Formats: sequence, structure tokens, C-alpha cells
Amino acid sequence: MPVLTASPEPSPQPAALPLTAGGATARPQGASAARKPSGGTPTTGSSPAPTATDASTPTPVADAPPVVVFSVTPQSGPSPLTVTVDASGSTDTDQTPIAQIFINFGDGTTLLADAQRTASHTYTTASTYTLTVLVIDSGKNSSSASTTVVVN
Repeated sequence: MPVLTASPEPSPQPAALPLTAGGATARPQGASAARKPSGGTPTTGSSPAPTATDASTPTPVADAPPVVVFSVTPQSGPSPLTVTVDASGSTDTDQTPIAQIFINFGDGTTLLADAQRTASHTYTTASTYTLTVLVIDSGKNSSSASTTVVVN
């Protein structure tokens, strides 16, 4: 139920008592208009007057960082090794959706994932690499996760 507020000193005419709910102001009309009886409690026709306990305020959703979910295929093999990273399982359920996904392949190469949230890269030197996926949402929150790629 919206929060209703009335002007502090209503006039004797019911139409002069403005009510405000959610930023909009209405002026009641006719016999069911709000009025202040001698008991001091505003009434609206036969309905009880709203009270502070009737008011509800929406709870804002916190802007949480995204959740990183990805796979690397294959994760090991002989050089040259072409791997594909799929970060399409990454999510962000609040009001700031995923804006960018960066993939650092651990050999000096960092790519921005494509629209399908994937990227491929070829390793040419045998080594063990730390591959990191960084997900950034439109609120500039970020999360990252890493795995190891072994090139023989």
C-alpha cells in the first residue's frame, strides 16, 4: 500500500485536503472525501485511514558483482595448442548486467570475449599458463576466476 500524507491543517471543505502517494497529489471530492472529524483521525468514506504500519517501502536490490563460470577446451596438450574459452555461463542477476568479459591467457595475451562470451587463442611455447577470466558488469563491479593450461 502506498504511503499517504495529508496537509497538517485541512480546511473545513473536504476538497481542499490534498493526499500524496508516490509523488502524485490528489484532491478528494464528494461525500467520500477525506475529512478530519472531531476525534482527530482522518477518514475516507467507510474505509479506515492508512497508518504508518500500512506503508511499505521497496527494498533496493544490492548491486552485486557478477558470477564467473567458464570452461577451457582443451586444458592441456602439445604445442601449438589452440584453446577455446567459453564464459557464457557467467551471470549477473541484479540491475547491472554483464558488460564485458576479458580473458587473460597468461602469456601476455588478453582478449575481449565476443558476443557469445567466447574466445580462442593458440599457445606456441611449452609451459604452464594461468588463464584468468575477468567479468565486469555495467555498475563496474567485477569478479575473476582462474585455471591452469598446460602446453607440452
